[in-house]
Amino acid sequence: MGVQGLEVLLVHPRGATFKRPLFGIPKGAIEEGETPQEAAARETFEETGVSVDVHMELGHIEQRSGKIVHAFWATVRATCTTAIDADGRCVSHDLENDVCRFYLLEKAVSMMLPAQRELLGRLPNDNSMLLNPGAGASTERREEELSMPDVRIKVLKDGPYEIKGAVDIVDAKRNSFKLEEDPVYLCRCGQSKNKPFCDGSHTQLGFKSDDLVK
Repeated sequence: MGVQGLEVLLVHPRGATFKRPLFGIPKGAIEEGETPQEAAARETFEETGVSVDVHMELGHIEQRSGKIVHAFWATVRATCTTAIDADGRCVSHDLENDVCRFYLLEKAVSMMLPAQRELLGRLPNDNSMLLNPGAGASTERREEELSMPDVRIKVLKDGPYEIKGAVDIVDAKRNSFKLEEDPVYLCRCGQSKNKPFCDGSHTQLGFKSDDLVK
């Protein structure tokens, strides 16, 4: 929710024409072992450099190409403000897109691929849910999420470490603080201005790495 109203994050494929509405939501293939929700959060981060919390499924649509797109309503994490400039542009988006920006809902509709516009009509109508996404979660679900002890560390291709689960970060002076966000992304390229957390700098640097376990 932006200052002027509900905003939508859209990307434009690099080299595509601007004469037709070809903007769309960040998306990509589901990797082995991922849930659709996890894939949505990962792809959004990899394409835009923006970390999000996924709240609700918006169903799916079929594009003219026959591709099935599953969509989710998500919100930007409060700690991710440095990844977005004052004009709503993502400062560390990938090289596959030449525009990555937040647009007011009314403007986004006219810019999007026709097949994807339907998704915007499925957003929650309750403003209280938009302002406080956690209010719609059941007590049972919140307790389940808090009780899960498993932690998984995943190496993202040419990107950061993705850590899922309840973890504590301990600094050099043995100060420990628990992270409320899940997943958490830790820098691998060494150039983040928010170490140890990733700020998307790797996309601008063209960071490459050997991601295979040996």
